[in-house]
Amino acid sequence: MIAFSGSTHVNYSRCGRNLDTIGVIGCLMKVTLPIVHYPQPVHVCVTNSSIRMRTLCLLLLVACVNASLLNWEKVRKLKKTLSKLEAHLDVDRLMAIRNRLASHLKVPKLNPQQQTLLDQKLKSIRPAKLAKSDTITEVNEESGLSEILYQGDIVLTEEQAEELIQEQSEERERRQAYVPKSYKWPNNRLYFSFYPNTSAATKAIARKGAKFWHDNTCIDMIEKSSANARVAIYEGTGCSSNLGHLNRLQNLSLNNPGCTMYWKASHELAHALGLHHVQTRYDRDNYLKVDVKNIPEDKLHNFAKTEKSEFSTYNIPYDFGSRMHYGAYDFAKDSSMPSMIPNDKNYLHSMGSPFMSFYDILLMNTHYGCLEKCKSVSSAAKCKNGGYPNPRDCSKCICPRGYGGVLCNERPQASSCGRTETALNKKKEFKLAALGSAYTTVQDDFMECFYWIKNPEKKTVKLTIKGLKVGYVNVACNYGGIEIKSQKNQLMSGYRFCDSNENKGKVISSTSSIIPIIAYSRYRSTEFEVEYYTECKSGSPVSHAKCKNDGYPNPDCSKCICPHGYDGVSCNERPQARSCGRTETALNKKKEFKLAALGSAYTTVQNDFMECYYWIMNPEKKTVKVTIKGLAVGRVDDACTYGGIEIKSLENQLWNGYKICDPKRIGLVISSSNSIIPIIAYSRYRSTEFEVEYYTECKSGSPVSHAKCKNDGYPNPDCSKCICPHGYDGVSCNERPQARSCGRTETALNKKKTFKLAALGSAYTTVQNKFMECYYWIMNPEKKTVKVTIKGLTVGRVDDACTYGGIEIKSLENQLWNGYKICDPKRIGLVISSSNSIIPIIAYSRYKSTEFEVEYYTGKWWLFPPADLFQIDEFTV
Repeated sequence: MIAFSGSTHVNYSRCGRNLDTIGVIGCLMKVTLPIVHYPQPVHVCVTNSSIRMRTLCLLLLVACVNASLLNWEKVRKLKKTLSKLEAHLDVDRLMAIRNRLASHLKVPKLNPQQQTLLDQKLKSIRPAKLAKSDTITEVNEESGLSEILYQGDIVLTEEQAEELIQEQSEERERRQAYVPKSYKWPNNRLYFSFYPNTSAATKAIARKGAKFWHDNTCIDMIEKSSANARVAIYEGTGCSSNLGHLNRLQNLSLNNPGCTMYWKASHELAHALGLHHVQTRYDRDNYLKVDVKNIPEDKLHNFAKTEKSEFSTYNIPYDFGSRMHYGAYDFAKDSSMPSMIPNDKNYLHSMGSPFMSFYDILLMNTHYGCLEKCKSVSSAAKCKNGGYPNPRDCSKCICPRGYGGVLCNERPQASSCGRTETALNKKKEFKLAALGSAYTTVQDDFMECFYWIKNPEKKTVKLTIKGLKVGYVNVACNYGGIEIKSQKNQLMSGYRFCDSNENKGKVISSTSSIIPIIAYSRYRSTEFEVEYYTECKSGSPVSHAKCKNDGYPNPDCSKCICPHGYDGVSCNERPQARSCGRTETALNKKKEFKLAALGSAYTTVQNDFMECYYWIMNPEKKTVKVTIKGLAVGRVDDACTYGGIEIKSLENQLWNGYKICDPKRIGLVISSSNSIIPIIAYSRYRSTEFEVEYYTECKSGSPVSHAKCKNDGYPNPDCSKCICPHGYDGVSCNERPQARSCGRTETALNKKKTFKLAALGSAYTTVQNKFMECYYWIMNPEKKTVKVTIKGLTVGRVDDACTYGGIEIKSLENQLWNGYKICDPKRIGLVISSSNSIIPIIAYSRYKSTEFEVEYYTGKWWLFPPADLFQIDEFTV
């Protein structure tokens, strides 16, 4: 009996082929089920005769329980799948087989020590914030088909299931592909056909998959609907196939659109030819660990190894990049973490590959005895780099991925991109932009671009991923990415990467004589940048670690070769070419380098340059702004070959910097976040003169910036407020300091005005530590020339440095500089000119008193001057 809680409505009906709802919880045949609680009305099918439907219902119950009774979406998918499958497959039989396998196969288990090691490895793997892939496993998971089939896409016979169960306990040879002749296609011929109403698109994909195996093996893939033993292809639910030859009609499902990709069709045809999934190999645990805690209990049987079964590896190495390998995240409960973790984590995104690997083809050719065909052919190709003659045409080679040409000794010429370079101690790079940018929809075929790093001396080559951008990033990298074949065994698949966040900055080492890098894309575009160089042997006098600032070891690693603008044993010193040049640290406060008359003795053109080196140090790698304030060169040409300045602001210091010689470039601003920014002045004719200003810029969003800090004020180190020049105040340095009641602000006019102050600091009868100050501003909004004349001056004590009192007139362009300090009454009558918009005058005293009077006006020629202009003591223009 079945009991329900609350007022749940129950409908009883006869079982039929079309179940009313997937809310079936049991079929009764003298079976008592426990109390269950459902959140919605439940339909119950009842029968005393249908063994087939009783089995189906009971297995549906298992699915419901595994779905925690509430995963209605999962069960809905299962019902839909079952209704579609019944036309082509014996669903009851398949589910019975699956259940038997689940209860008998040895599921992966880890002992405490293995689990601890795995947990440590998992900590080093960032949760994947990536989209799901469209692997066969994920397509079948989405449709619910993986609930029924073995390993998600394999349709087993009872005999094959029994073999898998028996091998768990019997001592048999360790193998991967089905060996008995009953599972090989006789005479190396596979016949296939299509069910009626199969779309043209699905037919084209299936034929393309069949052609792949036909062209690369000695197996004849023949489309023949009259053959009794054949593979019948239909558009069913998901992607699925029988395993090997069954000597009868056997079905192969390619759901449209989920499975209508050539690489999925060739995968299912590989099953039909007898190939099993790679991760079921007996030696799997030597290469990866299964995280049993991240796999639902009812899915663990999919990870059972084919221990000592009737499968053979033929001594072919384990290949993570096989098209017959699960994706690393397949069947995972937490989809952000992998269910399988390779010992070499760089293989994480190689699993679930869309590429048929070299070893996939080799395994098929070995399994069907194809390799024997070319052994007696005298004209068979002499293939290099591990390639072998194609049994379909012995004059051609089957080459490892990344190798091409007639004999596998050339770089494949897939498109106009790609090139071959030899690795040296000097850093080089491969860079590619917009591969596949024309692909606005997902393509079946990949656009590929091949690069070769040659390493003839088999030194250690270091490769660094400097940039990576892929149109659609997912956990299997099967839309686009790069593959780096750095392994010693070049027959194996390489490491695949597509996520910039995870892999930018990743360093890979290789001692292979050829290191292929393959960019690929089937949607939008793939862009990448990889830097590479050969590393010095341990114990060499220098190394890349010792050669700083993009310097690099010379060929025998005896010394560093330094970029232009660097010197010293480790390239961390400024060249000392002559007495000029200096090193300064960039701050928020503006500074400058200034040089006059470099090479002025060169009255004729010289072969060698006279050079002068300046370094802007930027230890925190902030953004430094460099502005050209002045430039004069003896002779100007487009390439600046006679003289000028070179500013090395680019990230790679091996590259030439910006060379500038034309005075028209005055005002040019160059930015850099390098830790060192060399500026090199050079001349071989007449002279080079320059002036540059530099400072560090605040980050975007900081409370203040150089733009906010006026009058040559600048942000403090944390950019929280402005530091103002002497004579300025306020949040933005645009206010006159209010030190005491004295001082005022006036605008300069053509008419004379005066500032006058008496007895500042008169109370100071002894020398004080601090100054009393009084601030005056002459405003000059039109930046005319203002004449300031000292009309009177009295100071308590006069000394050469004016350290006791006086006035400071800040007339210079840069307001960070000190102004002219005057304290001696002998300077009465001195005239100072300025065109600044503000001219501060600061009276100060720390002993007795300071008194002054200054007169100011804007100087200008007049055709008929005002009468009061003739009253001035001095007027100069």
